Amino acid sequence: MRFFASRYGFTLVELLVVIAVLALLAGILLPVLARVRESARKTSCASNLRQIGVGLQLYVDDHDSSYPVPLLEPPPESEEEEEEEGEWDPGASDWEEAVQPYLRCEEPVFRCPSDPSPVEFFGMSYTFNASFIGLNASTLTHPTETIQVAERRNTLANQEQPALFLWWRWQGGRWPPAPAPDPAPAATRDLALDRHGDRLNLLFTDGHVRALPFPLTWGAGSANLYWPTRP
Repeated sequence: MRFFASRYGFTLVELLVVIAVLALLAGILLPVLARVRESARKTSCASNLRQIGVGLQLYVDDHDSSYPVPLLEPPPESEEEEEEEGEWDPGASDWEEAVQPYLRCEEPVFRCPSDPSPVEFFGMSYTFNASFIGLNASTLTHPTETIQVAERRNTLANQEQPALFLWWRWQGGRWPPAPAPDPAPAATRDLALDRHGDRLNLLFTDGHVRALPFPLTWGAGSANLYWPTRP
């Protein structure tokens, strides 16, 4: 009777083939999983903004249709007005504190899960359109087409600054807003323009949230989505 020895294990070639197949699968699946994870974070961020929008509306309803705290430097109203450095009202940084009592949730709604900044130094991932500070809601002309809150870029340079953006400074004082010069270089210091791919989540005045690339938000004159009282 002839006995045949059983074969155990893999040859080196077989092992290399298995490793190559696993590496190929990982290369295919990991980007897909990363996109799924980012999509979930983007959705969570949009939910945060919707809740902030509800809080802002409740605040306005309770305060004679006015948005929180006045700003000492308003946006310009004509080309003749020169841009000045201006001065913040001491309470101007507290819009989020004014809204906090109206947020009916325990989750940290002021922090985007895709914000890469250290949470121990930056608890706020969003920034308020300074045009709304002290504004009365009755003066709004395009509520469904005006950006109220955007995603904030957190850096050491703005760590101590209020969570407010003065969009009318992005073109170096030009007024009214125009297609050129390109406002993006200045805007990127205030807004996280690429936090979700090539776009950022934006809360509009009527409460809806959209993710848009920055160029679609900027236009000349009445086409500008940041100007709440435009003609």
